[in-house]
This record gives sequence, structure tokens and C-alpha cells, in this order.
Amino acid sequence: MKASTPKLDLSDIRIGSRARILGTIVNRYVTGDRNYGFLVIDDTTDTIRVKVFKNAEILRRMKIGDLVDVFGNVEEYEDEIYIKPELIKRVHDPNWYLVRRLELLKSEKPAEEKVLNMLKDSSEGVELSVIMKRLNLNKEEVQSALSRLMIQGAVYEPSTSVFKLTEEMENEKT
Repeated sequence: MKASTPKLDLSDIRIGSRARILGTIVNRYVTGDRNYGFLVIDDTTDTIRVKVFKNAEILRRMKIGDLVDVFGNVEEYEDEIYIKPELIKRVHDPNWYLVRRLELLKSEKPAEEKVLNMLKDSSEGVELSVIMKRLNLNKEEVQSALSRLMIQGAVYEPSTSVFKLTEEMENEKT
């Protein structure tokens, strides 16, 4: 099974919430009057723009290729999601990138736990396609999680592609 890269799921983000991104600057722009500027940050899963309004001078000190840690508010304008930073810090030790990736991996719930939590809310069982859609997981991830849960005796398939908690698991949730 291929190890998945932690990825920010934009469907879970609310505009106005806070986010923290650690990545490499791949583009930078500052207006001549320094009233607006942006960085494009790549965290290896995707890129996101970090926009500064008023006093964008701080961005002039940043260079393409710098590793930066950005903390700020998630905003949206004309269908573009971006970060309005509260803090931008250049990171000199690239090992912090590895530390951050480990933090993200540790904070992710395993697929089995997500599937179990979803099945706990249904007494009728849930179709494979519904599990995939609601959990935003691909077919391979869901089938792998379900296989492990069936081996553990936590889940069974009462009809084709419909999954349900076993009686033992049903009793545990009450």
C-alpha cells in the first residue's frame, strides 16, 4: 500500500479559520509602493498564496527557495483561497520540515477509525461509495480499511458493497 502524503482538505476549512503552512517559497511579488505583496508557498502537496495588504516590506526580505513557516487566517476572494498571515518566519534548519510532516502524520486519523466512526452513526449499514464520498478517501483506501476491520471482526458486509458494524461493535457503542 502506498503511503499517502498529508494533504490539506479544503472542504474541512472554514473561511476565517486559522491555518499553519510550512513550505518553500516558489514565487514572490511586492508592488513598488509596498502596499501589497504575495508569496506562493509549496508544501509538497500543493501551493497556496500568502497575501499581505499594507506594509508588504517584510516580503522583500524573503527569497524564492526560502523555507517559511506561515500562520494566519484563511480567506477567499474571487474563488481563490489564500492565507492572510499573522506571522511569517524564515526557517533556517530544514529538519523542521521533517518535524512538521511527522506532526501532520501523527494528527491524521487512520482510515479505519474514520470508517468505524461513520458506521457507528448508521444502524442500516453504509454503501462503499457513500463512505468514499463522505470521508473523501479513494476506493483503495476505503477497501483496505474495511478489509482490516473485517479481519478484526469489527465490520461485516450484509449485502454487496454495504458495510455495517458487527453485533459486538454495536453493543460497545451503547
